Amino acid sequence: MSALLPSKHIAAVGIVAVCVLTMAASPADAGAGDAMVAHAAAAYKKGDYVRASELFENAWQLQTGNTRLLYNAARTAQLAGKPERAESLYRRFMKLPKRDAKAEVKARDYLQVLDVRRAESKAEQARKAAEAGKHGTAALLWAAAARLAPDRHMYVFRAGQEAMLGGDKAEAKAHLQRYLKTAPADATDRPEAKAYLAKLNRPTPVVKPAVPPSKQAPVAVAVKKPEPVSHTMEYTLVGGGVLLGLISAWQYFEAEGAAEELRDQFKQTNAGGQIIGISWADAESENETIAVQRTIAAASGVIGGVALAAGLVMRLTADDPAQGAKKATSIELVPRRNGAGMVVRF
Repeated sequence: MSALLPSKHIAAVGIVAVCVLTMAASPADAGAGDAMVAHAAAAYKKGDYVRASELFENAWQLQTGNTRLLYNAARTAQLAGKPERAESLYRRFMKLPKRDAKAEVKARDYLQVLDVRRAESKAEQARKAAEAGKHGTAALLWAAAARLAPDRHMYVFRAGQEAMLGGDKAEAKAHLQRYLKTAPADATDRPEAKAYLAKLNRPTPVVKPAVPPSKQAPVAVAVKKPEPVSHTMEYTLVGGGVLLGLISAWQYFEAEGAAEELRDQFKQTNAGGQIIGISWADAESENETIAVQRTIAAASGVIGGVALAAGLVMRLTADDPAQGAKKATSIELVPRRNGAGMVVRF
């Protein structure tokens, strides 16, 4: 661990710390501190950086004159993936009055690394906020990232861009002006930043007050002609009703003619009074046929009459202004015990 004291020197540092702190620490504290440094070094060798960080910090509390121990606690916390703890320990180390000079240089470098990583995290959050359309939040996150990594000028440009999209012109101008002032002359976003700033500095056009309605010129308004009402359904019902009526009449006359013929055949008998004009089986079959024809005639007549009446009513009421808007009309077939019926709803 280049950032820590080499392990072969850790014990020596503990001894020096004891000599330096003989005026401030008891022999018991010095001995406990040396033991803790040895345990911290062992934990570091095993890769247990979390434990090593805790032990180095505890050892420093016993030997506060050995500032390198606090630096080691910060560095092992960073290696353990604890950036918040590492940053806190680094900053405590940087506030010590007599801190180790070599450790101070490295602590500054590592603090900068931590700031850059935090800046990258803020930048990623800013990108997600921008994708979600939260431009105001994205602008704040880009600005925070720029403060953590001042040399990443692109963050400042993005903050201005998102502030502009979010409608905050003052913030957008401030970020863009800062970007143009600090970014290199060959920065890729410089032309776009200048264009944005020019747009923001453009004077807002003055909107003339609207002319009062009384002084406005009359405006011709095109009146849409009402579409012609279709009478297809009415005509279909009327035509269907007439057709069913004709079918009903035809079936009725067919049935009556067949019945009359059957009666004539029943009248043909021999001397003994037996019917010879038709057999009993043929008579029953003919009688059933006549019954079916009469049923068809009756059903066709009823349905045809209803359809004809519905069509005529719909046609007569469709164009009547007193009826207002044309009402929806529906026809339904309703099952009955002995067949089916038709219901027309107006």
